[in-house]
Amino acid sequence: MIHRLLPCIALFCACGGARAVAPAGDANPVASVAAVPAPLASSAVVAVIAPPAATGAPATECTLTQDGWASPTPRALRTPSGAVFAEISGADRLVVSTRTGPALQVRVHGTVLETVPHEGDLPVYSRAPRLFAEVLLAGPGTALQWRPEGEGLRVTLPTDRRVRLEGARVASAVVACSALGLVGLPPFESTRVIVDHAIAGPREVPLSASPDGPTVARLAVPARTLVQVQETKGNRAKIVWYIDGGALDDASVVGWIDASLLRDGAAGNLDGRGWALGGMSGTSDWVGCRSAHPLFADAGKGPEQVGTLEVGTQVRTLGKSGAMKAVEIVGPAVRPSPSPLRLRGGARFVVADDVAKDCGGT
Repeated sequence: MIHRLLPCIALFCACGGARAVAPAGDANPVASVAAVPAPLASSAVVAVIAPPAATGAPATECTLTQDGWASPTPRALRTPSGAVFAEISGADRLVVSTRTGPALQVRVHGTVLETVPHEGDLPVYSRAPRLFAEVLLAGPGTALQWRPEGEGLRVTLPTDRRVRLEGARVASAVVACSALGLVGLPPFESTRVIVDHAIAGPREVPLSASPDGPTVARLAVPARTLVQVQETKGNRAKIVWYIDGGALDDASVVGWIDASLLRDGAAGNLDGRGWALGGMSGTSDWVGCRSAHPLFADAGKGPEQVGTLEVGTQVRTLGKSGAMKAVEIVGPAVRPSPSPLRLRGGARFVVADDVAKDCGGT
């Protein structure tokens, strides 16, 4: 038994009957959905050091900026050669630019890091519920994969074994950058919805976009999957299945199934989720970089420049690394604890010897 809190569900509460469904691949926001608040306001965009232009792809003009970015899932950072050297779970500022290809700038823990993200490294989120492939509604907490295309981004819902689209259908569309953000809104934010039926599972359930239409997707529903029934027509029932967790977290499946698969269900509560951020630590007697310096990372392919140590950032020398020094980045005088920047196993930060000395190392 379940109550769910989902910002996108106002769509279904407001509609008692059938509604027009967007054609496959159309990712325009659903018109009857109430406006969803945009992510945190961001300030002026910082300059991004652009990577080499991608061959065969037209230049795009898309920049997304987020101050105070945080993620419950750590996200990978790559060296110029493509090796993952670190991951981040938070940042003072995050900037994605696609002017000459995808580029990411991260201001975190006393550094400014620059990288070229691979598809899937860093998701974007729709600022409003958005329909894909006729039957999949992405909520504002659903992570979308992306790549530059035209004057926007081509966003794609991740694959999930619970929802298999038929034939050549794909849950993908080109979306304007103004409709996207770098943080997802809480999955269960303001609307309480009662689920009133269950699908007797586990089983595979064919789903269509209309009562008499062809199968659009097949659902691998677990045992006793709770759904909301929107309407019935003959032996068909229009359901909404709210997905909790996994690749399609905060998305909904909306479509028609065989009504004989349904069983009556009752309602209950499911509390909203969130993630806790760490505290802050600080030191009054502080020795940090007196100037900004180049920062390198070695992820097994030798030192590669990945960004800059900011003025005031302190490092601790760990030992020699060839002609350079391997260092731990202690951070600025006031910093999050634990650090949202973590090296991947085997990788290390390295700097020139004089940089280590200027930034408090030995």
